[in-house]
Amino acid sequence: MDAERISHDGQLLQGASRPAGIDRLRRILTAYALTDSEVGYCQGMTDLCAPLLEVYPRDDQQAFDAFCGLMGRVRANFLGGMADMRRQLGLLGEVLGRLDARLHRHLVVIGAGSYVFAFQMLLLQLRREVAWADVFVLWETMWAREARLAAASGLPPAAAGRGAAVAETSQAQPPLQPQQQQQHQQYQELVPPPLQGAVRVDLRVFVVAAALLGQRAALLSCASMEEVVQFANHFPQPTNVVALVDQAERLFLKFGRLQRQRNGGSLSGCLRGGCTSSNGVELAAEEPMAAAFAGALPAQAQPGVTADGGDEHGAS
Repeated sequence: MDAERISHDGQLLQGASRPAGIDRLRRILTAYALTDSEVGYCQGMTDLCAPLLEVYPRDDQQAFDAFCGLMGRVRANFLGGMADMRRQLGLLGEVLGRLDARLHRHLVVIGAGSYVFAFQMLLLQLRREVAWADVFVLWETMWAREARLAAASGLPPAAAGRGAAVAETSQAQPPLQPQQQQQHQQYQELVPPPLQGAVRVDLRVFVVAAALLGQRAALLSCASMEEVVQFANHFPQPTNVVALVDQAERLFLKFGRLQRQRNGGSLSGCLRGGCTSSNGVELAAEEPMAAAFAGALPAQAQPGVTADGGDEHGAS
């Protein structure tokens, strides 16, 4: 377990408090590994768990329950074979190929068309790419937008899976006021219709796509895969993570419209987290992907993103 390598972010992982904080991480992650033996412990889980220590500074049980709930959303990232990570990388390439063909072609030409350089961003939900204070702002904004898109499209948001100790309870909501009903109806008209067999609304790939488009000029200046990886490992931190999710939502809606036009009114399962491959995107083979997993989590980089909303990059 690599708890000792966790960054010094947060009050409970700095100075004299750090040894106790690391011990708490070990206890929580060990308990999770015993609870979910299929996944166990994987590199990167410390990054996902560490922010929860700040939320529950004295209660390991609550921190554990919250971590299980978080893992319910991202558990597939850590399953053997990494099929879901390959799906996400493939969808990322498909999204950028549709919405910014020039950038996608450039990355393919220089050998970065597998998008493995974005592996850490997808695996850890941009945990290392944003400032510590913005982690929950980013995650909760993304989850809220997924729920809104799901409600408008008739599909569930990314739901907690096996290993999630915190169940999402459905609570009765007050009836919408007339103005709210009108706004909801207008929003529904923007959202792609449900796809038969789709699993959930999944916005995380679009958040990473928005992050990459926010650094479009820098990526276009990279002349090799090595330069892209180096840039990704030192990604500039975002100035506004809410704006980043705003951009991701616009990309989601635009990509959905393009998918409908291409498919004669139906949507690709990739858009809603239900596909296993991508169209025309080079995917890394399983062994290189496993090697990427082992090497995609360097000691804490200084990453992040700035979102811009240029129409050329897919916003509308």
